[in-house]
Amino acid sequence: MRGLAETSAGGRAGVRRRLLLTVEETAIMLGVGRTTLFRAVRHGRVPFPVYRIGGCTYVPRVAVERLLAGELPSAPRCVPVPEAPAAGASGGGP
Repeated sequence: MRGLAETSAGGRAGVRRRLLLTVEETAIMLGVGRTTLFRAVRHGRVPFPVYRIGGCTYVPRVAVERLLAGELPSAPRCVPVPEAPAAGASGGGP
């Protein structure tokens, strides 16, 4: 998995010090399944901001670290991440 290299003092697999984490890296840090986190992100049920850049979804490292430290955002900033349209789907009308 891209970005996994270091080990934290607690013995968990760490993630390199980048500002944005992939959903996979975020799931590892939070101790949840990748699919579970992707589903929560898609439905806007995560307590941190999520960004789509190109075809990838990213989470700010600082938001995950604050969540792990017990800090929750004062106002929900969760916005569902739209899925890409299915191949062959038309966006136009009749």
